[in-house]
Amino acid sequence: MGKTPQSKIDNWLKATGLQGKGPGLVKRVVAAGEYCERTCRLSEEDTLKALTGIDFSHTVTVVRLPLKCYVQYKGQHVGRWFTDIGLTPDAVGLALGTRKRVLFVPSGAVYALKCTARSIRDNWTIGRIFDKKDLLSALKGVPTRGGGIQYLVHDRFRMDQI
Repeated sequence: MGKTPQSKIDNWLKATGLQGKGPGLVKRVVAAGEYCERTCRLSEEDTLKALTGIDFSHTVTVVRLPLKCYVQYKGQHVGRWFTDIGLTPDAVGLALGTRKRVLFVPSGAVYALKCTARSIRDNWTIGRIFDKKDLLSALKGVPTRGGGIQYLVHDRFRMDQI
């Protein structure tokens, strides 16, 4: 912290709905935002989208992933978000749609932002769930429970599919 302009932090807080909240929450948002932009090199838009899926009432930390199995509910390509075995897509803010459960292991030292998924409305999987005739339902998105641990990996190519 300290190098990020206050205007950017204000945007992150606005996106997460945490303006005017305590310093502990702000510190978590800044840590996650800096990880997204500096380590993952996400665009400002993608950083804002990532931050809205995190429950900042829980710990947010950068960890080296232990050598074990992780799950990704994969669409068409390997993404940056992984979770622990045993969690449903709903627990990590996803509507299942046509996603498939795929197992991965880290290859060498893989670092990730470890955080808790927020209860959100998944409106990016909707095209895979709803018929295009049901546009109103699609625009509303699918509510998800959240509450599961998720990992935002900076280098998804260091996660080997098994």
